[in-house]
Amino acid sequence: MTDEQGYEMQNELVIEECMNEIVKEFAQIPMCTNPLKHTLSLRNDLGIESLSLISVILRLGEALQIDIGESGLQLHSVETFADLLALGKSLQISKSSKNGE
Repeated sequence: MTDEQGYEMQNELVIEECMNEIVKEFAQIPMCTNPLKHTLSLRNDLGIESLSLISVILRLGEALQIDIGESGLQLHSVETFADLLALGKSLQISKSSKNGE
């Protein structure tokens, strides 16, 4: 494994841990699994409705130090915890490429 691959894996773990905490904060249905299962539906399993999803996304942006307003996100495709993780990872990649990392 190269140093770059190790760094990417560490970033993914940090994003996942951060998303676990943010989602649990906004979830209307208490979850006892840690980490959250990737297959969980944000709406059906966690009770996160549209406005709460926006709050989750904004908190993700704060955590990643990204201006979500400029990112042009398509929130309609975010349905599961895995979708949210993928969004976080793509935002992080986008941020890294803009910063020249």
